[in-house]
Amino acid sequence: PWTIEVRPVEGRAGGGSMPLRSTPGWAVGFKHPEVTSDAIEKRFRNGEPPVITRIVDDWVLLDLRTVPVEREEVLFERTLEVLA
Repeated sequence: PWTIEVRPVEGRAGGGSMPLRSTPGWAVGFKHPEVTSDAIEKRFRNGEPPVITRIVDDWVLLDLRTVPVEREEVLFERTLEVLA
């Protein structure tokens, strides 16, 4: 069975004048006792469209802060494919 949780995350804005500044937020986390986090991450990345996630403490995290509203339905469909 899948475990899906809302997980706290720290985002980074990148370089520039404040490269160490972090922004707290939330991500959707995915975990499965029989599927490695690397395999879950690859399922997201290798589909169409590719979805970029990150792995933290064996959780595959999907940070929604950068997903435009018009892409939410596509992302939802891709997530259902990964979880199938």
